[in-house]
Amino acid sequence: MAVFVISDPVATNRPDKYVITMDGGSAFEVDPQTVTGGVRLHYDVTGVANGTHSMTVAAKNMWGQSNNVPFTFAKAVPTG
Repeated sequence: MAVFVISDPVATNRPDKYVITMDGGSAFEVDPQTVTGGVRLHYDVTGVANGTHSMTVAAKNMWGQSNNVPFTFAKAVPTG
């Protein structure tokens, strides 16, 4: 089963890339996914180990990069 980090769609000043750091690692860029109403972050975390992780995300376009938004998430094996 695939597991994703997903943002709300961005309709104006659409990002060309999202810049992500995870668990204090190096920053990397991912392409936005086009959806009705704009674009969004849609990042696959299926390969990330189970447990609690810290992540920052910033939107980037030709005008620059937004501030990093930090958050944490927990990934666990589904039961049932």
